[in-house]
Amino acid sequence: MTGHEDDAPDAARDRAAHRWERYDVPELPHGRRLLLKEHMMREINRDLPGSAEPAPAWRRWRLVAVPAAAAVLAVGGVVAVDTVDRFRHEEASAAAGVDQAAQLLARASAAALAEPVPDPRDGQFVYVKSQTRSGRVTDEGITLPPPTLREVWAPVSGPQNVVVHEDGKPFGAPPAQPSPVSEAKGPGAPDGPNPTPSTAGPTGKTPPANGETAASGAAAGDSLTAPSYAYLKTLPTDPDRLLALVRKVAADADKPRDDEAFVIFTDLLRENLLPPALRAAVYGAIAKLPGVTLIGDATDAAGRPGAAIGRDDGDTSMQLVFDKQTALLLGQREVQRRDAHGIAAGTVLTTSAVLAVAVVDEAGRPPAEPVPAAG
Repeated sequence: MTGHEDDAPDAARDRAAHRWERYDVPELPHGRRLLLKEHMMREINRDLPGSAEPAPAWRRWRLVAVPAAAAVLAVGGVVAVDTVDRFRHEEASAAAGVDQAAQLLARASAAALAEPVPDPRDGQFVYVKSQTRSGRVTDEGITLPPPTLREVWAPVSGPQNVVVHEDGKPFGAPPAQPSPVSEAKGPGAPDGPNPTPSTAGPTGKTPPANGETAASGAAAGDSLTAPSYAYLKTLPTDPDRLLALVRKVAADADKPRDDEAFVIFTDLLRENLLPPALRAAVYGAIAKLPGVTLIGDATDAAGRPGAAIGRDDGDTSMQLVFDKQTALLLGQREVQRRDAHGIAAGTVLTTSAVLAVAVVDEAGRPPAEPVPAAG
């Protein structure tokens, strides 16, 4: 072997050492490298066509094991990619639900502006007819009893003297000048129990909150959380200004501000006649609240099908149900959104349906002709 040939391995070794130097990989001794090279060549020759000597068992195992390892890595990669894809899909679905809710609320705003609504005058009453169902706890869980027919007559110019009938019978009305005790407990005897949300309606009038004052034309005791029609006419019809006002009032609640704001908006829509511009602003303000999304198909308390938008409030979701064709408001629901407290997800806790809204001259007497709801 010539000197040039003797120098070749050393040169190759020097180049390899230079190439791996920055990775701090230890270099094998020159003799050890030659032995490994010879062993590798023998193994290659055994696998060549015509070779009588089979590959050793450990090589056959490695030939199988290497693809298997690659398969494990591939499966792991698929799982990781699938998890990321699923997360992205859920994120995209949530974003799509928010966009779809905003679109439905925009349609509802346009429908509110186009819907003819009477403009009542002082001395008249706003009449609201609805059906309500509130869940009851039984041994079988939460059950919804048959719907209650509810009629409310609220004075146009003040919060007092509201008349409520349920299933055609007077529920009771607060006195003209209620005491603080009866005011807090709602209609009925001062020592009676507090009314449930389904029976309180617009009768539970409360003083203005958080600096909110009764505007010009509204009676003392009017507030955003218990308004008369005269008070509603004084509210801003710009969605941003209305949302700011509602958030200011909601800041004093025990729950997160935007949770309470959504509740205030749904209460405004439940048993009140809203001027068209204000109703449109309410829908626009709701669309600006974070977390409001399209729920999907839903029915109101009267069984009318529609599409619901909603917002989670802890374990439950407060929802508004709209007619799919006209985008007019049909009613409201509260639905269990996740299994909690022994209540299964999807259970309807309360539901209502607005059947008619009108202006009448006398409390306690329904309109002479059926009047469709103005949603």
